[in-house]
Amino acid sequence: MSIVMKISERAGLMGQQPPKRIVERGMASAGEPPNPDAVDALAGIAHLVFGTVSGAVFGLVISSQPRIAHRFAMPWALAIWLVSYFGWIPALRLLPPPPQDRPGRAWTMLVAHVVYGATLGALWRQLSRR
Repeated sequence: MSIVMKISERAGLMGQQPPKRIVERGMASAGEPPNPDAVDALAGIAHLVFGTVSGAVFGLVISSQPRIAHRFAMPWALAIWLVSYFGWIPALRLLPPPPQDRPGRAWTMLVAHVVYGATLGALWRQLSRR
């Protein structure tokens, strides 16, 4: 995911990355002046933790069907994208929903979640063979 996001950012399609925007707004609402180095570090950590926790929840939900879990990884990743970018992120006024956001950022985040789903599916496929 991060590679897709960085490529898009360097190409000028992304604008501010969603994890950075979320951390920056969170710091501001807590009365902390957003320090760019702290925002970068916390955004990376927060995004990694969010993805890891989402993968762990997937594992808990699908644990009764380990041999076919990989088939549900992509729908899981797309559900995360849908709930996040059409749900809680616009509700908290962090970013507009994809139809009203920068087209480059909206498409990048969709593609990044497809990469997440493919990676999660491949990981589960490997785990189920053991």
